[in-house]
Amino acid sequence: PVFTCPYCERPGLSEDALWYHCPLYHANDSALFQRCTICRKWPVKSLQEHLRNQHGPVGRGEIPAEQTTRHIVRVLIRREDGKYLLVQENHRDGYTLPGGRVDVGEGLQEAARREVLEEVGVEVQLTGVLKVEFSTRNHEVYGIHQKVRCIFVGRLCQPGQMAKTIPDYESAGSAWVSHADILAGLKMRKLEAGHWIKYMDDGGVVHPLSVLDST
Repeated sequence: PVFTCPYCERPGLSEDALWYHCPLYHANDSALFQRCTICRKWPVKSLQEHLRNQHGPVGRGEIPAEQTTRHIVRVLIRREDGKYLLVQENHRDGYTLPGGRVDVGEGLQEAARREVLEEVGVEVQLTGVLKVEFSTRNHEVYGIHQKVRCIFVGRLCQPGQMAKTIPDYESAGSAWVSHADILAGLKMRKLEAGHWIKYMDDGGVVHPLSVLDST
């Protein structure tokens, strides 16, 4: 069977072709919430996430579906020239710190390294911790939600590594930026990245990784 892209209406795509096509060409399009082109089911979240985890190589069991927790990791990566690596995630309007949800069975540091590799395409060595947050929320339907959020500092394992430039399911791309670039109008997803970049430029304290030894 062949399918039509729900974004650009390109016809004649196989299941695998559609699986690769949507994040490659439509990473910056608004998220769609409609019946799946392949199975005609309504996605629980976005259509892109449904395609990624229910069809193509994942649907055949060749690669695993995402199994995430509510815990979040982010990494501030600084280069020798003083610039920082930011990511533009799918369906987002601006740049932010690379990172994401911790997978089931992962530790915080393992998750941070994996998320950086997936989102910006580089291997990173974690060198410290900027902040650890813990929050609890009582949802009226799902009950109590508890979440840990950790912001790391890191550097490239190998200087000169090239960051991602081709969109995929994980992100639309990445860029090395300075605080001056942000002040000049670089579109940011949140204020957080700019805050931590300025903090580091001003010589802010970085806590050792050992603060997480008991987590």
